[in-house]
Amino acid sequence: VPKGTLPGTHTTNRSCVYIARRPRDNRFYVGSSGQLRERILTHRSPGSAASSQVHDPDAEFLYVIVSSSTARAVEAAVIKECMAENVPLLSTHDANSRWL
Repeated sequence: VPKGTLPGTHTTNRSCVYIARRPRDNRFYVGSSGQLRERILTHRSPGSAASSQVHDPDAEFLYVIVSSSTARAVEAAVIKECMAENVPLLSTHDANSRWL
């Protein structure tokens, strides 16, 4: 999802795992949400520091729609794979999913 755009409405009420790239320092954030459009708006809001690791209006996103029962496990697996590949992550907190 390039800066200035949002994903289509097909993501509404669908579980998605996403990777955000913060261009100013080329760091990444992996997350999951059932309301991807709203979550991207939060991440792109500069004043959203309390609820977002990204808070960058130029952030870009890549996402995949997954089943709600596997979203957290997929998120944790992606974080762990990024860590193994030394991808610069903003947070690794959710790598310890109890679903793995």
